[in-house]
Amino acid sequence: MKSFTPYPSVNKIIDHLLIKISDILNGQFIGMYIHGSLALNDFAPDRSDIDLVILTENALSDSLLKKLKLLHKKITLSNLPYAKRIECIYIPIKSLKNYFQEKAFFPCLHIDGKFYIDGFGLIEKHILRENGITIKGQSPKLFIKPVTQNELKKAVIESLKNWWCPQLIDHSRLIKNDYQVYAVLTMCRAFYTIQRGGIVSKSKAASYAKDILDKKWILLINEALSWKIGKNFNHLIKTLDFIKYTLNNFGLLNK
Repeated sequence: MKSFTPYPSVNKIIDHLLIKISDILNGQFIGMYIHGSLALNDFAPDRSDIDLVILTENALSDSLLKKLKLLHKKITLSNLPYAKRIECIYIPIKSLKNYFQEKAFFPCLHIDGKFYIDGFGLIEKHILRENGITIKGQSPKLFIKPVTQNELKKAVIESLKNWWCPQLIDHSRLIKNDYQVYAVLTMCRAFYTIQRGGIVSKSKAASYAKDILDKKWILLINEALSWKIGKNFNHLIKTLDFIKYTLNNFGLLNK
């Protein structure tokens, strides 16, 4: 078993997934990559997810998707470490070579064990290209074009406007503890990217936000940073207020 990461239990399930997924995809399999917190050296064993990108030759057929769904269901129900904390998206290589500026949507396993379409845009492409860990295949820098700082900033603003603004009205997702934490740290990252440029880990973005924002947000940010799976967070109103504060700061409310 190869040491893809500093975490033996993470390496174990990644190695298992590599064998099983490449066997199902056969000639369609091109590569497997780690992105997200592991790629940004921000992985917290007691709360982080394992984010994977599977690169394929073409869009997958219904029969292959059915086999993958069964595989992921079996793994999710297993006793393998991190089995319920995997997000795995399947992307045709031409979609990463092509320079799409908006989110494109692809089949994805989510941490709830469900398998459905999800987005992958410029922010994710940038992290994969600049920080992604290659499990199998070519370096992402060989097939993904660089994303400019202005494009990153625009992508973050579009995400705030198109994804987070509507959640002030329908905040059903924000009922969950983990999503409140995700929202708070995502707002911190938005401040960093728009004001400083680049994408950094959520913990680094949180540190930056605590330095520049009104001190009343420090406790909320600290609690988000220290949250662990199974622990209560329950700061819906404060989280909504922080989202509003962020949107207002960038002139995105009532637009």
